[in-house]
Amino acid sequence: MTAKSHRRHWSGAFFLLKIGLYFPRMKKILFPTDFSPAAENAFAYALHLATHLEADIHLLHCYDVAGAEHALLPAELWNALRTAEEAQALEVVRRYEAQVQARTGTRITIVPILRVGFAAEVIRETALSLMPDMVVMGTKGASDRLDALIGSITSQVAQGLPVPLLAVPAYARFDGIRRMIYATDLLQKDAAVSARLGALAHILGTALDCVHVVSDASQVPSFAESAYLRSMYQADTQVDELELYVIHAEHVWDGLADHLALKPAELVAVAAPQHGFVERVFHHSVTRELTLYAEVPVLVFPV
Repeated sequence: MTAKSHRRHWSGAFFLLKIGLYFPRMKKILFPTDFSPAAENAFAYALHLATHLEADIHLLHCYDVAGAEHALLPAELWNALRTAEEAQALEVVRRYEAQVQARTGTRITIVPILRVGFAAEVIRETALSLMPDMVVMGTKGASDRLDALIGSITSQVAQGLPVPLLAVPAYARFDGIRRMIYATDLLQKDAAVSARLGALAHILGTALDCVHVVSDASQVPSFAESAYLRSMYQADTQVDELELYVIHAEHVWDGLADHLALKPAELVAVAAPQHGFVERVFHHSVTRELTLYAEVPVLVFPV
């Protein structure tokens, strides 16, 4: 073995070790669902990830049988309503399991979890207790001014979650994942997020575009600077099929949308700083903009 091939051998071995550190035979995907068409869309992505990452799907359905009024109901009626809801949910879970068998021909374990409460709170509490490797859920986006102010359930969950979350828009249609975009901030590049995303890209066999949007055209780096930054991202991610793009646009999503129009991708990844409660509600973050208005699934990494 030559010195050069010896170095390649150890470089490959180190990367396989790094994949094991970031995705150690992923065991759990948390999949919250209300059994809506949006959730059905997201299930296709959860199924794809579970197949490739050798994970079980923990299917969470949370409900509030009679809203705030259930405390006024007789105990017998409350229990009857709750039992009917659980029976219906379990029947849907069984149908999901049948879909898994039909789509993959392999057995992916689905673990049903039924909880009573408000969706965002229950999902966050379940994620904290279960500590899954990833949460996958559908999002319906902002339908009115109130949604735009406080964010959808998905964006609320994303802002306070300690694990990656894949938010799947209702109108996204699963057709494989061949290319991912990493919406990155060159000034606050997070090597750990880049490495995790690179490990995921390697497992799924996808290409990766690192895209940075600047509002000031003077911030666009030179060709030499871009080549250097690309080499840095390539070192962090270990993805051979990687490109770096710096785009001038007034808003982040406008720039990403322009890039997607020229070079389609099936997933956008973003790192999301963990804000406090007030900021989560009122701060117009890039993460909220993406989860509310994206036309492709968004993978949110907490930092």
